[in-house]
Amino acid sequence: MNIRTTFVMVMFLSVVAGFFLLADFRGSAASEPSAPWFYTANMEDIRRITFTTPNGSIGFYQQVDIGADPTWRFNDEFGMPLDLGRWGGITLLLSGPQSRRALLRDLKDEDRTRYGVDKPRLSVDVRLTGEREVKVHLGDRTPDNLNYYITQEDNPGLYLIDGTWGDVLAKMTNDPPYPPWFYKIDGTKVLFFTVKHGDAAVSFLRDRFIGEPDRWRFSGKDAQAVDTKRWAAQVLPILGGPKALKLIQKGITNPAEFGLDSPPTVFRVEYEPPFEPQQDDPDPEVRRILEIQVGKMLPDGSGYYAQAKGRDYKDQPETVQDYVFFVDKAWVETMSALVTDPPNPPAVAP
Repeated sequence: MNIRTTFVMVMFLSVVAGFFLLADFRGSAASEPSAPWFYTANMEDIRRITFTTPNGSIGFYQQVDIGADPTWRFNDEFGMPLDLGRWGGITLLLSGPQSRRALLRDLKDEDRTRYGVDKPRLSVDVRLTGEREVKVHLGDRTPDNLNYYITQEDNPGLYLIDGTWGDVLAKMTNDPPYPPWFYKIDGTKVLFFTVKHGDAAVSFLRDRFIGEPDRWRFSGKDAQAVDTKRWAAQVLPILGGPKALKLIQKGITNPAEFGLDSPPTVFRVEYEPPFEPQQDDPDPEVRRILEIQVGKMLPDGSGYYAQAKGRDYKDQPETVQDYVFFVDKAWVETMSALVTDPPNPPAVAP
């Protein structure tokens, strides 16, 4: 066989092999259909959302007024507005999640137990216009920890949904999107705070060093460190907000009634904004400022009247002066004691 014949045969076999490889590739692609949509809905049609976990439930609704932009609020007696920055993207996530994969066409009772959807870690009830409703139940994580098993009422199938989707929605129950003036934050985000009690005041600052634990100190010329034992036992546990904080009344016509015309105690805190997975990472230099003014003690002695003031939150539908809070007695007295009995470090023995 001469060289020319050999070359022709090699080219012919290469073309045939390429044809079969292409055919096999097309067949494989056709045999694996794209992941189905778990459900679809128009984002503008969502009116109410309820998140339920084994620890409780929390609901939100969209208020639609003629001549005004729609506003999302907590589904409570006060209709408290949400933190619009943290809420952004939630309705988009709920408008039409695409599943990773359809696992089972007909879910049996034993399958519900196996995949954890018989006792869901999170259930989401989405109410739409036209009296439509979508209910989904999030089960266990997959072994690779990347996805969740998920089911939908009136649909017998079992699907996989992206783990981030489930994590973001689950956070709505354990870390609700309170407005910026509602003092429930992550205490590790606090950078600086001041307590004013009577005619005196004291300020504290968090120092952060790479490779070292954070250090709290007095904010002043001497930069004296605080008593670390007292700080860890009394201050750090409540730095993210009072253990008992709730709304008492919407609207204040007479501040003197609650001792808020001249509050004896004022707490001002600066902290990093929360990071939400569905948003871009916030600028680390950005800080939120929150001020709580504490008035009279309640008649039953359980706590104090309080009001949030300070920064003008222009992106919120109500101003910070619109609500009267209940703040527990222990929080107020612990913070006031930082002024009357400063947490100075123990004296060093000579």
